[in-house]
Parts: sequence; structure tokens; C-alpha cells
Amino acid sequence: MCRGSGMFNPTKIWRRWHRRVIVTQKRHDVVTALAASSLPPLVMARGHRIGEVAELPLVVSDGLESVQKTNQAVEALNKLGCGPELQKVLDSKRLHAGQGKARNRRFRMRLGPLVIYKEENGISRAMRSIPGVVTACVDSLNLLRLAPGGSIGRFIIWTEGAFKQNADVARIINSTEIQSVLRPKLEAPKTFLAKSNPLKNKSVMARLNPGVLKRKELRKQSSEKGTAAYDQLQKKKKARVEASKAHNKTQKKGDLTFYKTLMAAFEAKAAEGKVVKKADEAEEE
Repeated sequence: MCRGSGMFNPTKIWRRWHRRVIVTQKRHDVVTALAASSLPPLVMARGHRIGEVAELPLVVSDGLESVQKTNQAVEALNKLGCGPELQKVLDSKRLHAGQGKARNRRFRMRLGPLVIYKEENGISRAMRSIPGVVTACVDSLNLLRLAPGGSIGRFIIWTEGAFKQNADVARIINSTEIQSVLRPKLEAPKTFLAKSNPLKNKSVMARLNPGVLKRKELRKQSSEKGTAAYDQLQKKKKARVEASKAHNKTQKKGDLTFYKTLMAAFEAKAAEGKVVKKADEAEEE
């Protein structure tokens, strides 16, 4: 087999290559990635070298948008403290593993900073040949550039005009101009919970007393002939009756029971008292 020959079972153009994503979810992902780019711990955790960067988010003047030459762009990035980041990208260049070497993916390297601009006055052409540096317009941000590989916290450099495009939505909504033309807030109707008697409602009783339905089912089975619960109950009842009979046979023997013996003693004493009384009456006469 020749290297780089035809592919077995090649992919077809009618395959479902893409997936639909809800627009709201896309927007949430974009704002999440932008918010994470302003937190130094998340940016450093992603592997960016920001030790010499003054602050995050890093905002520069709009003059960066007018840079025409690559050497000017590199000089500007070094002044901003991005020198270690650019060197990290250069040092990370490695030979691609697998057959990607023969498919126009011979080398791989880490990603550097993302430069977001408002007006394209030459900045994209000046920075496109810097390894690892990617530019993007603030009006069309790509989530795959903001969070490559699904990892948030990319190092982003903003121009002043692009940063001002991120409108303070909370301030706009709460402004007097907007609030004055809005309708009043609709109050939700009051709802009341229905009261249920657990002694009549089985489901309510089951919530208050877990296992009550199971116990009722067992009691019901114990009263139905032919079930295992019924046979077990009858065995226990028979054993209890036999134990009671055995106890009575050994402990209760006719007139020799404790109660009858005690009462017989009282009766004998009472009879003796009557005899003495009659004798006294006879002597008096």
C-alpha cells in the first residue's frame, strides 16, 4: 500500500457535519468566555504567561488598530508585557503526531493572545504572521477563538473602541429613559396550597409516613388465604396458642392456682371468725 493513497470508506459530503445550538446558549457561552478572560487565575490556569502584564482585562488605545507592519506589532506586544507569552508559543512548536504530518498539519504549537479590535485599519495584516496571535472583530466574535478546545480563560487584548462596544446592559435597562416607557411589572396571581387530609388521602399519608402503603399491603396479604404472609401469620398464631396452653398446663392446675389458694385462706379465716363469734354469744346467754 502506498503512503498517502486513497482512503477506505471516505467521508461523504452529505454527512451531518454540524450541529444546531440554541442562540441563547451561544450568547451565554460567549459572555462566559469573555468574563473568564478578565480573571487572572483562570487565564494563568490555561497556560498563558501574564506575569509582566499590567492588568486584566488589558485595554490599549485605538492606535494599535492602525499598525501596518509586523515588527511594529511585535514591538507593541512586547511593551504590553506579552514577550514571555510570544516566546512560549515559539518554544512549543512540535512535530505533529500521526498522519497529520502528511496532511498539511506537520507542526503544532500553543495559542497566544487574542487581539480584538473595532476598526480594521491594518491590524489583522500586521499580526497574522506572528505565531500564536489571532485577531478578531468585536462585531463577530467566534466562540472557538474565545475558548479554544472548550477551555475558558484566554488571554485577550482589547482596543479601546472594541472594549466600549461591550455595553453595560444593566445601566441601560435601569436608566430613566428606558424605565419611563416600560409597562409596570405584572404581578403573578396568588396561589394557595390545597389542604389534604392524610387520613383520607393516601398519597399525602405516604409523604408524611413513608412505608405506610407497604405495611397496608402486607396486612392485606396476611388476611388473604394462600399467601405467604397469611401462612406465616397463622404459624405465629398457632405457636402463640400452644405456648399459652403449655403455660396454663404447668402453672395453673385447677384449685391450686395462686388466686384460688389466696382466696381459700381468706375464707378459712372468715369461717373461724364466725365460729368464735357464735361461741361468745352462747356464753353470754
